[in-house]
Amino acid sequence: IAEEQASCVIQDGFPLREIGKRENFLSLLHCFGLLSIRGAVEGQSRLGIPNQTVKHLMYGILRDAYDEAGVLSVDVHSFTQLVHEMAYRGNWRPVFEHLAEAVARHAGIRDHMRGEKMVQGFLAAYLAATNYFLFHSERELGRGYADIWLEPNAVAHPDALRGYVLELKWLKPSGSAEQVATLAGEAKAQLRRYLGDDLLRQRRPNVRHVGLALVYRGWDLAHAEAVEAGG
Repeated sequence: IAEEQASCVIQDGFPLREIGKRENFLSLLHCFGLLSIRGAVEGQSRLGIPNQTVKHLMYGILRDAYDEAGVLSVDVHSFTQLVHEMAYRGNWRPVFEHLAEAVARHAGIRDHMRGEKMVQGFLAAYLAATNYFLFHSERELGRGYADIWLEPNAVAHPDALRGYVLELKWLKPSGSAEQVATLAGEAKAQLRRYLGDDLLRQRRPNVRHVGLALVYRGWDLAHAEAVEAGG
């Protein structure tokens, strides 16, 4: 869900008891229209999330799963207010601190917060819960792929003119301060390239985009820093 695509050989049919197998499950999502064919690679179909509506649906399922399993529960109303401030006034830090505090209160999610993709999926599940931004993951920018691009939702909020490009880094809970600093430096260098991409200016010329370098040490947000275009 973080990468928004997966490859498999589409199955024409399978017994219900084998629905948990990867190719069967992906084939089922394709049958339901939740994944569409984007191409073919070495005899396998490349499936992708077809649109923003399906993306919101999938992230909603992920949020419900967190809540029902009792591993994490976030006050969506309070969180939405924080995202409002992020979209209109550039107060981005409270959004990520709020999520980090929620994780700190729920030990059940910590064991699953391993690796950049897990953190990316977790952030996406909640950032996509609001309608202030269009959520793009692994978007090609600046000769690389930005982990998350939050594009202002011009339809729902035409007067919100702030966008964000996020670069996530993750290391084990035992990681040192020096490792955190090194990853933060790498993230900032990547963000400078992403922010210089013409796509951001051409698609949304009136929007001010800010890069956010986020380094997670285990489930802890160890570093959070804004990067300006050309800075």
